[in-house]
Amino acid sequence: MRQAHPPIMKTLVCSLLGLFVLATGVQAASTTYYLTHTGTGLKDGSSWAHAFSGSSLPAVVN
Repeated sequence: MRQAHPPIMKTLVCSLLGLFVLATGVQAASTTYYLTHTGTGLKDGSSWAHAFSGSSLPAVVN
């Protein structure tokens, strides 16, 4: 059985690693939550007008 040529293996490994990074990056997409000391409006964190209160921080992070 022949072994793959080293540059081909390097390209294959780099390609697979790149695909892995892209796939995990999509899963790790972030959401912006707004937080003020006392909270405002609906306190759902969707905007500054509806910011979470500072005491909600542990729940927002989890």
